[in-house]
Amino acid sequence: MQQVLLLIDDGENIALLLERIARQYLPFLRIVSAQTGREGFLKAQTEQPDLILLDVKLPDWDGFEVSRKLRSHPATQTTPILMLSGVAREETDVLKGLKAGVNDYMFKPFSAPELVARIKLLLPKPKPPMHEKNIAWWQKFLRRAPAQPTHLAAAAAAWRGLPAT
Repeated sequence: MQQVLLLIDDGENIALLLERIARQYLPFLRIVSAQTGREGFLKAQTEQPDLILLDVKLPDWDGFEVSRKLRSHPATQTTPILMLSGVAREETDVLKGLKAGVNDYMFKPFSAPELVARIKLLLPKPKPPMHEKNIAWWQKFLRRAPAQPTHLAAAAAAWRGLPAT
């Protein structure tokens, strides 16, 4: 299953760069783009992204406002947000972003390896599918286990061929 990254940025160049980086280094990502804060907020509700890259400067709402709105909505309140800023390299902006709920903050221009590393750190780790062998083993075990939970240790020991304690 592909993970979804939502890019909320009004610059065409950043979207093209991110798509190129994703194709090369993050092929498991599907990228969805929005060019305004409002559009991004709405797409975040419908797409349920695994990560949001959010620009500070947007034509309607600024990135701080978008972040606060995302954090106040149940569907996106725990979605990781990486804020991108090409405006200023001010510590106060970083703190403002963190207070608005972003998980990380990067300044433009950035290097591709650093962006990839930060994306990988922020993306939730997909749960590996349970192997069919494991499922079959647990089904067998549960059929053999006594109905009372206090006897699970004895059932496990019996399953392994050990004497019950």
